[in-house]
Amino acid sequence: MNAYISLLDVKDVRIVKIALEAVEKTLCAATSTGTTDMADRFEELGGLNALEELQEHQDEEVYEKTVKILEEHFGAEEVDDSENQAPQVAASGKEFAFGNDMSGGFMGGDNVPPAPSVQFNFGTPTRAY
Repeated sequence: MNAYISLLDVKDVRIVKIALEAVEKTLCAATSTGTTDMADRFEELGGLNALEELQEHQDEEVYEKTVKILEEHFGAEEVDDSENQAPQVAASGKEFAFGNDMSGGFMGGDNVPPAPSVQFNFGTPTRAY
């Protein structure tokens, strides 16, 4: 297992993919026999940390294989990134609109008006200050 883990940190993407394949097959074989010893040993040797770092890899196939291994053998779940989405862009492509949807009112009450939307224009200024 140490050899696989050390290969997860090399610069050659092909070697990383082969190492990921070997890790996956080894963990699958151990799982099919009903043992979790191999996954525990892999984690003890720093393999889980190496996989977590590979989630930031620029190669999409490496990323996908890494996530699959983490989900299947270590109980990791995919993170919902909906809160980290980019703001909506106006039709001109130069403006971002930010605002709050307060249709239910403030704290469930209807006595406070909704917050105003704010727009930023990153185009050419229309007047000099």
